[in-house]
Amino acid sequence: MELNLAGKVAVITGGSSGIGREISLSFATEGVHIAIIANDQHKGDKVVTECRNRGVDAVFIGCDVSDESSLQAAVNDAILEKFGKIDILINSAAPYVRTGGQINTILEQKPEISERFIDVILKGAIHSTRTVLPFMMSQSWGRIIYIGSDVGRTGDSHQPVYAASKAGVVGLMKSIAQFAGPHNIMVNCVSPALTLTEEDEELLVKNYGWGTEEGKKKLTGAYPTRKLAVAEDIANMVVFLCSDRASDLTGQVISVNGGFCMM
Repeated sequence: MELNLAGKVAVITGGSSGIGREISLSFATEGVHIAIIANDQHKGDKVVTECRNRGVDAVFIGCDVSDESSLQAAVNDAILEKFGKIDILINSAAPYVRTGGQINTILEQKPEISERFIDVILKGAIHSTRTVLPFMMSQSWGRIIYIGSDVGRTGDSHQPVYAASKAGVVGLMKSIAQFAGPHNIMVNCVSPALTLTEEDEELLVKNYGWGTEEGKKKLTGAYPTRKLAVAEDIANMVVFLCSDRASDLTGQVISVNGGFCMM
């Protein structure tokens, strides 16, 4: 299946770790040049090297997506200066505070943790979209993907603000899809459930008993497929949605979750 992505330029927020890292590498495999926006320079440099080893150009820009002025500077001064265009935007940034405060009720979660989820996940997606969209409109082609979460659709008593942030991303996605459609810009959301990544393993062990065979069996028993997705599963869907094979698909939430949430 020809995806016709070679030579495109993708901006991936949160592209240095977890699902974002796998998305970066999957795009690089398809010949897409990569611009990673994230906070961790060490991890970002490693992913850039891995992307370049796949034969594409890649750059890391250290930036906090919750700071819109810094994000605009990163796009204008670093990404456009280097590549001259932006074809794809992947909103994957999320704060790494999970084991330190995500799995808490609304009464237990520290206010600063709640604010960080909103600032990075929801406001960050707004900032990056507002920054990149004009360039896509000027070239009458673009793909924007938001990484959502099933808890943003179902709610979760122990992840209320994280869930609210991800739900907000879905509303943003649908609104941008309506606005950008006439400019040949397709906008969608990929919604995972729990996903096996190196960063989330501690969360799985601490909160879901993933460290034991009994715990793994109990957790995966909630999934019709009896397994958790891996980051590559999410990345495969993202790459497809950005290809010519999905040229009339927009405004949709696509679940990649082993059937955990069917809606």
